[in-house]
Amino acid sequence: MPSENIDPLAAYIPHPGLSIPIVTVLDGAGNIIEEEQRAVVRFCIQDGRGADILFAVGTNGEWDRIDNARRQQASRIIVDECRRTSARDHRVEAWVGITAHNTAETLENLEYATALDADAVVISPLSIADCNDPVDLVTRDVGAIFARAGKMLPVFLYDNADIAAAGKPLHLHTRDVKQMSQLPYVRGIKVTASKSELGNYTRAASHFKLAHEFV
Repeated sequence: MPSENIDPLAAYIPHPGLSIPIVTVLDGAGNIIEEEQRAVVRFCIQDGRGADILFAVGTNGEWDRIDNARRQQASRIIVDECRRTSARDHRVEAWVGITAHNTAETLENLEYATALDADAVVISPLSIADCNDPVDLVTRDVGAIFARAGKMLPVFLYDNADIAAAGKPLHLHTRDVKQMSQLPYVRGIKVTASKSELGNYTRAASHFKLAHEFV
């Protein structure tokens, strides 16, 4: 668990507005084209008239289709260009998807995103093939990385039955989401599901007792 002297992120609230899951630009051999990747970031930011949040290496299949070294390379480029391009009066947040097929690479991605000083990370516990206990992963393993780093990043959970690993439940249990939401760094969940499944989360969230914002 994180040590008590780490900033609990109590005041953090995601930027409102437009959040763009940015595409990863690859050549025919599957290598990232850095200059074109940076150009896409600049296009999305539009001199302060575009994105409020850029989501790197998430939603577009990177966790499943490219190797971990390229995921981290794309994260570095996108976070760096976001910092360079954002206007002083309109700071665009750079979020990083850290999910990989196994726990070791997922945690490696979290360490990398923390070193990059990304604004937030997104993790899909049920997509990680060897993760048998999402609560333990997010509480113990993620917390240990933040403790070693001496800082925390906001963590957002992602729940999507279409990318659940074989043999895993299709959705996180609401009791597990409630337990994870009590952690100071877990700040929300994105759910891709039917209205009935989504209703389970919203009804459960109304009973959460939190010391921080959870969206």
